[in-house]
Amino acid sequence: MQHYFAVINGDNINRKNICFTVGALEDALHSNGLTGVPSLVGHDFHRPIGWNYPLGLYFEPGLTRLIGIYLLATDEKDEEDLHNALQHSIYLKHKESCEPFISEFEGILKKYNIESYRFLYSGCVACYNTEILHKVYPFIRSLMDKDKLVHIDKLLEHFEYLGQGIFKDKKSDFAIYAHQYFRRDLSHQNNFHSIFLDQFLKLNNKKDITLRIALDSNLIGLSKTFHEQIELEFWFGPKYNDNIEEIPNGVSKHGCDELQKLFSGISTTEFYWKKKNNEFTFEVEELKERPSAGVSLEKYGCRYIHSIYNNDVKSFHHFDGAIRMYNETKMIERFDKNINKAGKYSEYTKLFRIDGKLDISDWKSLSTNYFQDNPLLYEYFGAKQEYEKLKNEINYSHEKSIREKYVPYEIDNKDGIRFFVSYHKRNEYPIKEGRILINPDILQYGEETLNIAEFEVIEVKKALKRIGEEIHLPNNLTFIKAYDYFINIPTIIHIGQKAHTLMNKTILSLINLFQAMSKRKSYTISFSLAWENDGKEQRIAILGKIEEILKWLTYNNSIPIQRIDFREWLEKQKTWLHDNYPDSASRPDLFKLIKSDGVLYMKRKPVENISNVEAVDESLRFNIQFQQNESELFNAFNKGNLKVTFSNLLEVVKCSKTGENYFTNDSSKYLDDDVFAEIHKCKLLGAHWTI
Repeated sequence: MQHYFAVINGDNINRKNICFTVGALEDALHSNGLTGVPSLVGHDFHRPIGWNYPLGLYFEPGLTRLIGIYLLATDEKDEEDLHNALQHSIYLKHKESCEPFISEFEGILKKYNIESYRFLYSGCVACYNTEILHKVYPFIRSLMDKDKLVHIDKLLEHFEYLGQGIFKDKKSDFAIYAHQYFRRDLSHQNNFHSIFLDQFLKLNNKKDITLRIALDSNLIGLSKTFHEQIELEFWFGPKYNDNIEEIPNGVSKHGCDELQKLFSGISTTEFYWKKKNNEFTFEVEELKERPSAGVSLEKYGCRYIHSIYNNDVKSFHHFDGAIRMYNETKMIERFDKNINKAGKYSEYTKLFRIDGKLDISDWKSLSTNYFQDNPLLYEYFGAKQEYEKLKNEINYSHEKSIREKYVPYEIDNKDGIRFFVSYHKRNEYPIKEGRILINPDILQYGEETLNIAEFEVIEVKKALKRIGEEIHLPNNLTFIKAYDYFINIPTIIHIGQKAHTLMNKTILSLINLFQAMSKRKSYTISFSLAWENDGKEQRIAILGKIEEILKWLTYNNSIPIQRIDFREWLEKQKTWLHDNYPDSASRPDLFKLIKSDGVLYMKRKPVENISNVEAVDESLRFNIQFQQNESELFNAFNKGNLKVTFSNLLEVVKCSKTGENYFTNDSSKYLDDDVFAEIHKCKLLGAHWTI
């Protein structure tokens, strides 16, 4: 499968005017990070395309985002694995949601002599059985018209509307549902097109309007288990033209492009206006290339509306919607005919009806929302430009400068710090108590595979030893020295009953070290801390200028490791970033920093087309052949906005004061005033871009 990083959610106010707290984002991360959730086209459980593992929370001033790893199926084996994983996920979802209430539900069902049922979660815990609605509520048949629609005002005498297509019995804990065909793909596995349903029910408060709706005869729910379902997609209210009478008679056919077809499953949508005397009749039908999996893989359920506009009173006095169901043969035949010539050759299921005085604005909004996921309504009603503008806003990408392209991890003091919180599967380590450096880089050097870390890791070890602490380093760890002002320190994990105390001392040692380092240069540093809790490894990675990291470490000289306390602490971090720095402009690019092991890694970009490289002391001589399409890079290099530097693989380094092996002695070039690290033997690894 292909792997991608992507933003799943954030704590900003979204287009639905919903704001998720940091605590809510952390809960999603903690609950789903190790197991993942299916990735679906258009929130449709019949259309899986991959798997999504929430990886971590990325904090920057003004915004916290939940980042995930998306795995997308690329071949038949992937699709088979994905199908099996999805079915297991659906099973677990229904089992975990329903199991605590099954005994209670079955006790209520006994008096109705209902057998051969199954439980599922659909907005609330529900029981599926053919015609169960009429077995429990036989009087509902008397409320139905010839199209099996129920008057809303009559229905609400017995039920109250909870929202999202679900009605609660006023006298019991049962709930009933709007018709299955109001759902995505006409399937009980999916949520309702609830934007339409909620708006439709609100019209019941308007005078001169009567509403009717079709109900699901095969589903009964337990109302106390109702939870609102949130689908984060945005369908806007377009500014349609109100001049209905100016629309010409006839059929108009609009087709989806390939990308629209992929997401909507719709091939074309046909619109038909017919004027007679002072009335306009309007019909719309969408035609599908993909079958309705919630019904049958051989059936195509196409949404259809019919409405009548009275030009004298400037409003619609009739509006209804239905599903026209075709088998494969009739679907092909339908494609060959226009809507006004097609006739009634489908299985027709009416879903709603509105009579009375319906304002044009309500009619437009209802029409658009009934055809949710269908972009062709916007196009037909003259809102294509607005729709395209919205798409461009969503697809907006920041044009990166040449420095951002070649040193994508650059960050200034005014930008503050970035940190990333992630949860991982618990691992086994060679010690049961203490701190360990984990996940060093891997370098293929000739025929050798080396575990490597940057030279400053030794300074962390020395700083810990100064306060009487130790750190376990991986065997055969090789150190490299990059001649720039960027430093990556791998993850330090704290293990055992004293993990919290150990981590506090690690923070103290880092404060001591960074204070000393900050007197020399304004380094940019990335480091990670980790600990075990609740059967998982929690990791937090921090990146920023050394001065800003010191501010943050001083404020956070003790990080709570118990989850409840940690969640509260995360909320405080959001506030701290907001209070100390201006809102971020997403710089640096988080996708250039985040790695799957939870670190924020500054990956140096190698210099291409370089030759005759020779290291002389701490300088580099070389030739670069710039390509014709690299004029911007050449200019940046020529003006000194980008520089070339190099990295060495260290073999022998000695203390300038004692002559001892610098890797093992206690002296520190940062913590001591009169000590230097003398490099006696090294190998050139290569050149990279810096600033």
